[in-house]
Amino acid sequence: GAAAASPAERRAAQARLASDGEGPEVLWHRAMATAAPSVPLADALAAAPAADHAASARQLERAAALTADPGVRATRLLAAADAAWQAGRPGWARLLLSRVDAEPGAVALLHGEIELRDGDPAVATHELGTAAELLPDPAEALLLAGEARRLGGDLSGYRGLARTVPAGEGLAFSHFSGLTSVYAGRHDDAVEPLEDAVRRGMADDDVAGAVWAAEAAFARGHAERAHEYAAAAVSRARLGRRHAELPWALIYLSLSAIALDRIPCARAASREGLLAPHNLRMEHLTLLGLAAALLGERAPELDEATEGIAERGLGRPAAVAAWANACLDLADDRPDDALSRLEDLASGVSGDQPVIRVLATPQLVEAAVLAERPERARAALEVFDRWTSAGAEPCWLALSHRCHALTATDPAVSEQHFRLAIEAHRRAGGAVELARTRFAYATSLRRHRRTRDARDQLRDALRGFESVGATRFAERARAGLRATGETVDVPHRSLAGLTPQQDAITRLVAAGETNKEIARRLVISHRTVDHHLRNIFTALGVRSRVELARRVTDA
Repeated sequence: GAAAASPAERRAAQARLASDGEGPEVLWHRAMATAAPSVPLADALAAAPAADHAASARQLERAAALTADPGVRATRLLAAADAAWQAGRPGWARLLLSRVDAEPGAVALLHGEIELRDGDPAVATHELGTAAELLPDPAEALLLAGEARRLGGDLSGYRGLARTVPAGEGLAFSHFSGLTSVYAGRHDDAVEPLEDAVRRGMADDDVAGAVWAAEAAFARGHAERAHEYAAAAVSRARLGRRHAELPWALIYLSLSAIALDRIPCARAASREGLLAPHNLRMEHLTLLGLAAALLGERAPELDEATEGIAERGLGRPAAVAAWANACLDLADDRPDDALSRLEDLASGVSGDQPVIRVLATPQLVEAAVLAERPERARAALEVFDRWTSAGAEPCWLALSHRCHALTATDPAVSEQHFRLAIEAHRRAGGAVELARTRFAYATSLRRHRRTRDARDQLRDALRGFESVGATRFAERARAGLRATGETVDVPHRSLAGLTPQQDAITRLVAAGETNKEIARRLVISHRTVDHHLRNIFTALGVRSRVELARRVTDA
């Protein structure tokens, strides 16, 4: 076979394939048949169109092998490494980089980016710091080094880095100035630089610029705009088939969707983001865990991420996981555990993650009130209000009013806040948080013996929970309605009760696919399919795949 052929025999075979015709493929065979450096052949191969990033990396790597000039060879190897990285092949990219013996700044920049996404954030920080010192324009290296600091939760390191950013105009200066002001609670000082960062980020047509713009908008509390810019980043990454940058853009699409209470949108983004280098995959696993937890469900992705997060010291996904676990503690009626977990998060157990800390405030307030320690929520709520009033969007105002309703001691004040919260939720358009606010309002009304009013809120809450498939919360609302004396029908167990992903798995099982095939098709792990199948069997009251297939046929 081909593996047993000598290099000379392989070259002869390539020469026969390259003997007639033209185009990139023939050029490739000609290059593979050539042993000695050849300037015209190397130049032609380097300039030839490639079908995708992987093909481009192969062509550039071979062109470099046929190049005698050391400078040109280094440039081609560097370009090959970048193409391999964008093709989603970090190991190959690192190997190519190790053979580049020139342009140390550019090598450090690409190596730092690969380490940030797929390796150790501490190594990334070092490499990107080196790149910033060596490159004539350090902006990209500084922005990525800043992200490496924030990923690990090292805010003092981030502030130190901010002081090294050249003052004046430029995306890096605006982004660092804005974020350091927000982290210090100086929201007025952040407005101008963050607006400038958005303008500059969206002015170019690259993926990174749109991600930096999304982050700047999010830091100002503008979740809608952040979602819009993240969508632009995702679109740019897809069109450019930039597989290394797409999952990064999807993080901000998913996180902003969660902030806007668009759980299905967040889940779709993070499911697509699972085809990612290690560190980005950990972020998407925890965001999937959080999206499920906000509906009262425990997702297997949360457990899958635990080890990978700890190994690399990834502070941001660790903080998202803590937030998700606190949501689950609340769903399991364990407010003390949730409060303890969220106070750990606030004190920097995962490093300092100011954005996640603020986003988790509604759960901290709910936990503190249920644990009868409302004073523990006040400081966090003050920070939340300062941050959210800077954005002044209905999604934040609704949550702020709910928090104030829960902590108010005067029933009339509490009721006014609940009504304002419901009004803002309607403007924001999210179903889950509106249903949760109605449920909290109903609980407060029942406490004050206003049974009829409580019943109306519980009915609306039940409808909201059922519409998003939040079965545990729906069951709670049903129990609340029964407690007010209303007869509640338990819904017939049908396929309609399944989540969209469970429904997809059910139909694939009915089509005769194995768990392994389903995992590959839905880009989830084998373990996740097993977990969902157990829940599907329970939900539909079936005991085998055959019975499940029959239910789908009958439905």
